[in-house]
Amino acid sequence: MRTKRLDAVFVRPPDAGPKQWQTLYRLAALMVFAAALSAQGSDGGDAPSRRAAAAVNAFSVDLFKALAGRNGGNIVVSPYSLARVLAVAASGAGGETRRELLSALRLDPADRGGGGDALAPFAALGVQLAAAGPFSAIGLVIHARDLEISAAFTETAGRLFGIGVEPADFSNPEGLAKAINSRVRQGARGMIGEFVDASSFPSGARLAVIDAAAFAGEWSRAFPAEDTHDGEFESPEGTVTAAYMSDRSPVRPFVIRDGAYGKPLADMLGLPFRDGGLEMLFLKPENMNTFMDALTPDSLAAWLEAYDVFRAEAGGAGGGTALRIPKFSFSHDAGNLASALEGLGIRAAFSGDADFSGIAGGERLRISSALHKARIEVDEAGARAAAAGAAIAVRETASRVEFRLDRPFLFFVRHPGLGALPVLGKVVKPVVE
Repeated sequence: MRTKRLDAVFVRPPDAGPKQWQTLYRLAALMVFAAALSAQGSDGGDAPSRRAAAAVNAFSVDLFKALAGRNGGNIVVSPYSLARVLAVAASGAGGETRRELLSALRLDPADRGGGGDALAPFAALGVQLAAAGPFSAIGLVIHARDLEISAAFTETAGRLFGIGVEPADFSNPEGLAKAINSRVRQGARGMIGEFVDASSFPSGARLAVIDAAAFAGEWSRAFPAEDTHDGEFESPEGTVTAAYMSDRSPVRPFVIRDGAYGKPLADMLGLPFRDGGLEMLFLKPENMNTFMDALTPDSLAAWLEAYDVFRAEAGGAGGGTALRIPKFSFSHDAGNLASALEGLGIRAAFSGDADFSGIAGGERLRISSALHKARIEVDEAGARAAAAGAAIAVRETASRVEFRLDRPFLFFVRHPGLGALPVLGKVVKPVVE
């Protein structure tokens, strides 16, 4: 599997009038990757990391559902990376702007530690990230040379997020775009080409936050290439042909039910990667719409907790599973995420009431738009990345099982120790692009 992700948050040029607004540009070039939450030992990390993982998971489900609700096609997102850049913005926000950002990220808005204490779990998560061997990333805040950046913001960006703050020539948009694309290619190991161009920077552009990452992960057991054969896949558009990878796994599928003994909602099976203690979860819903209605942060947490118990107690029993998983690779452009983020409660940051005085106290800044692009590839070798409800799961008792993804399905990349989900996606047609 290879994934890559791009996110950007832009600000509209200032409107004419008595209140002249400068422009806050937040460009986050983010590659969807499988190693965003690499392990620190067998226990999966410390308590702050697990708290951050739980917060990001809740934000991830909220954002994923918002995107899935407006897109009937293939989707891939890496909400962890978007959460990270929103957290950078929150570290320089005040008042209602800060409260809404922290609330959307499922952090405690009552913490008045100037963003430091409330956002500290992300610092712990960043340590986990930096320790991932096959992972690479860059993070940077660039700003117009005449924009006076708060020393406290610079310190927080470095201490909590490992992000440097540098001046740049915003009067030369062509050169600025070239410099940003170069940094993005560096962080993404060359897997992302041009991300921005001169038109990305209107005359009011003042500041940008850039983040780019890449990961390459191999399955712990590669699929034999000679066993890949074409088969039928039932997409919403009708029956299409997919290239199915085939193998056997000692792991048996987990059945998510609507209630302890209710109707099955989905089959779920995890495939581990060789390094980093990560796995990729494949979920095959009985009905995609019904499953998405049941999917909430609490229900997903309950399903994953039950899945871990199942896997520890009986997941390898009963003769294993015949795997039939289609190869797929696609890009997803989510477009402007501003409305989706506003739907999650982030409203003041996009309005004239935005308070980013902690970034640059001498100028009033606001966020205008949030752009996101991503790419994912799944093949025989693995992953190369450039993303409580009443329903619970119980295991089946049949001795022979086939796990065949022959209709629309979901996939999550997960760190079992932390329970974190850095990448989420939906496949309704397993195209190879």
